[in-house]
Amino acid sequence: MRTRILPLLAALALLAQPANAQHSGNWRGQAERSNPSQTPAETPFAQAGIPSNSLIEFEVNALANLPADAYVAIFSLQQVGPDVEQTEALMAERVQGFARELARMGIAGQDLHIDLVSFLPIYEYEVEKKVFSRAYVEVPAGFELKKNVHVRFRSASLMDSVIRAAARNQIYDIAKVDYFLDDLDAHYDSLRAEAYALMERKLERLARLVPEAAQAHRVLDEALGMFLPEDRYREYQSQGASARALLTGKTIVAADRPTTRFYHAYPYAGFELVRNPVVLEPCVQLTYSLKLRLVLDDPNQAETRHYLIGADGQLREVKLD
Repeated sequence: MRTRILPLLAALALLAQPANAQHSGNWRGQAERSNPSQTPAETPFAQAGIPSNSLIEFEVNALANLPADAYVAIFSLQQVGPDVEQTEALMAERVQGFARELARMGIAGQDLHIDLVSFLPIYEYEVEKKVFSRAYVEVPAGFELKKNVHVRFRSASLMDSVIRAAARNQIYDIAKVDYFLDDLDAHYDSLRAEAYALMERKLERLARLVPEAAQAHRVLDEALGMFLPEDRYREYQSQGASARALLTGKTIVAADRPTTRFYHAYPYAGFELVRNPVVLEPCVQLTYSLKLRLVLDDPNQAETRHYLIGADGQLREVKLD
């Protein structure tokens, strides 16, 4: 009896191949395949450097991931009718029906705003026959009315209910959703206080190593920033394995893979202070950057003296300080 071990060895060899884990997600692999020349190299770790010209710089970068306190969804409506009165009536029926359903959710009239975008006639062409020619003349055929409905609500969990209420009133187009924080100054002040506290701890450690830094000239600067969810969405196309290698000579019809979007929060690499680092839902991201420069006296710098020649021709030293 002959034992065949080659297929078994081949199978074991296949199993031994490294498998690509999905913990990084398909989007990153897709981006690398679509732009192989732009695949970033390995990022070097941060390394210390000795400042020149007696300068010492400290920097503190802070990031806060904050859930929104309020949302404003903007729905776009378009209505066509044969005359002005009927066009306005059809539009009002849809808007009022939407408003009634929102009121039952607790979204009152002060949380709604109707924005008139345009109200224009619609033209069609009629043939005007003449003795020796034929012309096409524009004549009014109806009217087109466009409005936007702005809806403000406080809980993100209401979004699905708002969308269903809009759909029941033939409103299907969501133009955008804006995110708002109630007390922006308070959030920035909190970030600023945390950054200052960290900067003070750095200076305390520096004073133990470089005592003369306590008398150094100081220059301070700060910068504020914000990333909103509507600017942080990225396109993504779903992926799937292909068995084309097994179908040599066959006609292959590729399946459609839809393109969708996902929320991609600004990464917190490079930030020393991060509030709410785990981002579960789209949020408002505030950044605060604090930079401090210390200018030390250079012991190797030559002392500068100032002299004045008097009327008698004698040279006298002048103290300027």
